Amino acid sequence: MPNLIAVAVVSPSRDAQTAIGAALEHHPEVRTLWSLSDYPTRAELNKLPEQGCIIFLDFSDRACAEALAAEVDSRFPNIGVV
Repeated sequence: MPNLIAVAVVSPSRDAQTAIGAALEHHPEVRTLWSLSDYPTRAELNKLPEQGCIIFLDFSDRACAEALAAEVDSRFPNIGVV
């Protein structure tokens, strides 16, 4: 059985959310797909699985994206940020 992953798409762009979601929604290894239009808070990050999770992060708001990427990197080293 393949390793299943959870994917979170963080982007204020509905088009980006739709495109990434459409590309991954039928992938056999994706167990969960979330689309978030706002950058998640620390409390919301705690809801992500610490293993088998990838975050597609929109850098259109560079300061928020860099802060989120740094937070994930420091607190959740097993979550990948793309």
